[in-house]
Amino acid sequence: GIGRYTAGAILSISLNQPHPIVEANTIRLYCRLLGYDADVTSKDAQHLFWSFADWILPIRNCSDFNQSLMEIGSLICDPRNPSCNLCPLNRICKTKQSKRFDEIPRPKQKTQYEDLFEIAVIIRDPKTSHILIRQCQPDERWAGLWDFPRFTLGNLQASEIQSDSDVKAGTKHDVRTAVRDRCSIEIEEPTWIHSLKHSITRYRVHLTCFQSEIKLSKS
Repeated sequence: GIGRYTAGAILSISLNQPHPIVEANTIRLYCRLLGYDADVTSKDAQHLFWSFADWILPIRNCSDFNQSLMEIGSLICDPRNPSCNLCPLNRICKTKQSKRFDEIPRPKQKTQYEDLFEIAVIIRDPKTSHILIRQCQPDERWAGLWDFPRFTLGNLQASEIQSDSDVKAGTKHDVRTAVRDRCSIEIEEPTWIHSLKHSITRYRVHLTCFQSEIKLSKS
């Protein structure tokens, strides 16, 4: 879809219509002009930036004006070493007056990750070769998403498992039990296929992946 920034860029730059633009470079520029040292991602900050951008917008030559603001933010108002002597706005810049370039805009806080130790199982139906995926339930972490059967099984360190022989027999038994409890099916003894780590939002996921087949009943 098209958000407010994209719509403003198309209308002002391409069609020269009076629409404001707020993006990374202009946010930094506006913060320094206004001396704004609070969280730039907050709702109040976004309202301030859009209101300010709309207030300073000229009636004519909006295309040149908005592109000039983005160029100043990108080429002159550098995050670490702004070239204030080249900036046409330096006389009205509150941050230049206070010399708080390292504080404005406020530096992003380092993400504090929560470690998750999870297991995913790729389960094949030997009759059809179909692969089982399931929709995560409302009480599960990834509610509503479709995924291979996935669950937590203690602090199983993904980096410590590099082959199937590294997996304890008890762990494989626990995997089969977890699949039975969550999916109501019996599977053959699972085989380790891969271990990995990745980050998503505030989580650092340690994922150990297995493969198996649905256990067919003997007739």
